[in-house]
Amino acid sequence: MKKILFADDEEALLSAMQGSLEEAGYMVITAPDGEKGLALCLEHQPDLVITDNQMSPVDGLEMVRGIRQAGATVPIIVHCSSLNGRLKAQYQEQGVKTFLDKPVTEEQLFQAVALELGQEQQSQTKT
Repeated sequence: MKKILFADDEEALLSAMQGSLEEAGYMVITAPDGEKGLALCLEHQPDLVITDNQMSPVDGLEMVRGIRQAGATVPIIVHCSSLNGRLKAQYQEQGVKTFLDKPVTEEQLFQAVALELGQEQQSQTKT
């Protein structure tokens, strides 16, 4: 079972996405901010990290930098409401390839997760 770390300070969104991903067969670890996300990433070594950008006290970019400084090469998806070109470039410098705009649909989420994990997307929508 693939393990995903999901960091977001929006509790309702975090809970909803956790439920969707778990229903799709993934093990999900959640973090309410980048500081906790970094600690959990280093502790649990997930197969994928999904993070919001705007979190406090540690934002998504700082969390990603911390992950990379620790030597982890885990794939990372950034999902956020808005991301300017400069900030996107800073994420890309850290190896981030996939960006999702909020609000994200389950289908978009599942496609991005499958792409980053190198999996063929299965039919994972609720019936």
